[in-house]
Amino acid sequence: MLIGKDYEKIEFNFYGFDFVEPNALYGDVIIAIFALYFGVLTRRYFKQTGLLFFKHWTWFFNVFGYGFILGGLGHFCYNYFGIPGKIPSWYSGIISTMYIELAMASLLPTARYYQLARFFYIKTFIICLIQLYFILFIDLEKEPGIGLIGPTLASLTGLITSLGVLGARFSKSIYPDFWYLWLSIIVVFPSVIFQAMKINFHQWFDRNDVSHVLMLGNIILYFMAVRGYFRFQTDSDLGKKSIEERGALS
Repeated sequence: MLIGKDYEKIEFNFYGFDFVEPNALYGDVIIAIFALYFGVLTRRYFKQTGLLFFKHWTWFFNVFGYGFILGGLGHFCYNYFGIPGKIPSWYSGIISTMYIELAMASLLPTARYYQLARFFYIKTFIICLIQLYFILFIDLEKEPGIGLIGPTLASLTGLITSLGVLGARFSKSIYPDFWYLWLSIIVVFPSVIFQAMKINFHQWFDRNDVSHVLMLGNIILYFMAVRGYFRFQTDSDLGKKSIEERGALS
């Protein structure tokens, strides 16, 4: 076990190709499989209900899932792709967060949703420009962690309010299963500690692998909340009445 520093990257030679961090690849692929499967299910929910809430969650799971596949390949093939191989996953992290914000905002009154949607688009565009600045003008080969500033900024400005604040509010005012969303904020918090203190259990299970396990738990909690709202909308007339009372799109 190491604290305060990282293990050497695992090197993996396969038919003359030099790969690194196979543990990052399998962790990312497992998360991607779950995310894309949830994307298929939420797409069905959207087709059955036509609610914008499920459309945005479908986009989240798809962008998030494909981003993790690209992120895993970026890690695994770092000797060939370098920093450019990480760029798609960085941007997918920024954009996927926006879809969570849009999904949760769609439960608010319609006029409020359109106001917030405009804000989310502008905020995401600005964060993407900040990310581009770091890519173009900072030597990320020496400080690769700086490349996570964009996704981290998107998460801090989006997930705490969308999942934490609105998740808690909607669990009381709309449907109890929304409590899974604010629970997800608590579940992922230990990842911050592991990353900041560089706590690594083993070379094959380091701080990034711990984050992967927590992230997998996160997206499962996301889906449980989304599935709960789908059941609320389809099992009785209460769901439609709730939308009418809130004056919302979803």
